[in-house]
Amino acid sequence: MSNMNQTKPKAAAPATLPPAALSGGYLAAAVSPAFAAGYLARLAGPAPALGVAPSGAPVVRGKAVARRGRVPLDYAYDARRGAVLPVPDALRLGAPRPEPPIWFVRAGPAGGLGVGAADVLGGRAGVVDGAERAWLAPEGCVSVDLGITWPGYHKYTHTMQIRSLDPHRPMPPPDIATFLWHIARTVEEFMTHASRREMGTPAPPHEMDVGIGVHVQDVTIIGAINVSEGRWYPVLRLPPAPR
Repeated sequence: MSNMNQTKPKAAAPATLPPAALSGGYLAAAVSPAFAAGYLARLAGPAPALGVAPSGAPVVRGKAVARRGRVPLDYAYDARRGAVLPVPDALRLGAPRPEPPIWFVRAGPAGGLGVGAADVLGGRAGVVDGAERAWLAPEGCVSVDLGITWPGYHKYTHTMQIRSLDPHRPMPPPDIATFLWHIARTVEEFMTHASRREMGTPAPPHEMDVGIGVHVQDVTIIGAINVSEGRWYPVLRLPPAPR
């Protein structure tokens, strides 16, 4: 005889993103844990909608710590791989919803998270996941700013045109590969000016002294963060400091 009063087991609540994951990702390393929490919540909705990616997914080297559906929103950061340049917290309450961060993942069995800036400029970056996917900036936006904040130097900005001002000569929408190239070009431009001491009087630690302690070939482009409308900051990693 069945028990009519038997209650149905409650469905398991969706996994929430633990504080350790928030503080251990690239968003927290580049900006702050508070930024990471607010940024991810605005992208993925309420906290219960945020889940921890399975171990080892989705790339060979580097584990995702947050995702929306199948789209990784952040990756675990290992400080032993090198320092990450700071990104300013320009996310404002009431501002338009930010675009999801873009992460550059090399395809193939030898792939992983991050692409060398010099490899991109030299055409040696190989295939990046989603490279041909159109990168859609907000409607009506004809250009975006790519910013770099390098300790000891003035802030540097490169403007990337993404739409034509002439309706009779439309531009095709830029793809992820084009966006990655512009980031690498921005890094190269900044480092050229900085090494010539055209960025003001530098006061960086030796390992961040452009042209002396670090060069273009030392910079790894991990991804890019949309911190405000029309403004993106690349996530850049430097080599580990020598012991």
